[in-house]
Amino acid sequence: MRMAQCSCSCGNDQKIRLIYSCSGAADVGKIADLVARRLDDDEWGGMSCLSGIGADLSGFIESAKVADNIMIDGCPVGCGRRLFSQKGLPCSEVVITDHGLVKGSAPATVEVVERVAGEIKAKFSGK
Repeated sequence: MRMAQCSCSCGNDQKIRLIYSCSGAADVGKIADLVARRLDDDEWGGMSCLSGIGADLSGFIESAKVADNIMIDGCPVGCGRRLFSQKGLPCSEVVITDHGLVKGSAPATVEVVERVAGEIKAKFSGK
């Protein structure tokens, strides 16, 4: 299980990065999910469960309170961002349609996933 803060004796209090995705029914929701999984596979951050936040599960809520949360929403409706807001949790939002993709005609190709994942890494490189 990934911890929300470094617990080693080295004195490193740096927050870890948790990644959430909307995983909605639209193609851009699928891309959001695949991008989050790619960033997790690259060990750029740890993917966490948005459903756990929505279900008010204490472990997910407590981890999100102290982590650097990246919420990847598929479209501007921002379901994930709204959920974080309702729970009073901090997050930085990424919207897939802001990356040149159009909801309803966005192919979930390896190339698209790689490009968007790279753009997210570049945007948050200082975090």
